[in-house]
Amino acid sequence: MTPERLLFAVSDPARYEAIRVVLAESFTLRLAETRWDADSAVDEGPDIMLVEQVLPGGRGLRICERARSRADGKDRLIVAIGDADTAAVEEATLARVIDGWIPRNLAPGAFLTRFWALYGRRDDRRLMMAAGPEAKPLVERGRALFAELDGGMITGRTRALLSETATRVVTFADACSASSLLELLQGHHAYTFAHSLRVGILMATFGRHLGLDDENVTLMAETGLAHDVGKLRVPLEILAKPCRLTADEMTVMRSHPVIGADMLREVYHDQPGLLAAVRHHHEQLSGDGYPNGLKGGQIDELSLLTAVVDVYTALTDRRDYKAPMSMVEAISVMDCMAGPHLEPRLYRRFLEVIRELDASNSASTVAA
Repeated sequence: MTPERLLFAVSDPARYEAIRVVLAESFTLRLAETRWDADSAVDEGPDIMLVEQVLPGGRGLRICERARSRADGKDRLIVAIGDADTAAVEEATLARVIDGWIPRNLAPGAFLTRFWALYGRRDDRRLMMAAGPEAKPLVERGRALFAELDGGMITGRTRALLSETATRVVTFADACSASSLLELLQGHHAYTFAHSLRVGILMATFGRHLGLDDENVTLMAETGLAHDVGKLRVPLEILAKPCRLTADEMTVMRSHPVIGADMLREVYHDQPGLLAAVRHHHEQLSGDGYPNGLKGGQIDELSLLTAVVDVYTALTDRRDYKAPMSMVEAISVMDCMAGPHLEPRLYRRFLEVIRELDASNSASTVAA
């Protein structure tokens, strides 16, 4: 997948060095230091623009106005950088010239957090437009759920949102061909949200394929949505690191199943199967998994089901630092994992699911 093009127009690039390094890992970055440079760069058709409110040679907001008014400007993400939420910035926001603004004096981490939030909102809009009306309620509910989870407090309201989202997942999977939404979610930047929604949809589809009743299919969807909730507590610099993790970073990453189970324990005390799957979906039949090194029969079936779906989804996810594997490539990898890692019987049944989805998607493409 070709990286999006980002125009970074600031008067003092050295001030934003740490931010530019991070953005350059995800986007093709074009730097402009004056109003004239930025104005010229707009003609290159950047997908994203980060523009200081005032640049040498003129107002950055004028650049934003011109970029938005172009024929290719409708879907462009345009963000202003300024010293304060001024009247000019407010007016530009109301007129939809810009999609938001970021204070220029923020520390790099806070700056990037605000940028990724704006970028994620744009991703949501594009996703819902492309996925069609049937998917919109599911995506909106899923986003509300992950906003709640990211807030830090797990309450009865959180469980209600999880249960409602799981019900919507099952309804969607029963009524629609899920393959198109699964494919669209691959390109979403908010990785834990998109990955968990993909796992939830595939878990519901898998449950139906296994002939489970409504209650257990919904439990599988809910487990899929919740399985990686602990990753919301893993620092982004580890979760999205584009190279091999250090031993210490790997220890932090591998803490997410325990963190997730602990987060959910109080509100899911009556669902020990879901809690077990959140904690044990990285265990392996050989005993080489984590966090407890469980073997074979020590691992419950819901955890084994979740492990199969999670591995396939992770392999076929797009990350900022890797392209998604095709179904054929993922199966080739997973064939070697069946036995020492994945439960072979469940893996073979899951292969039936993804091949059916692929055939459905191929038929839809031919029909179109």
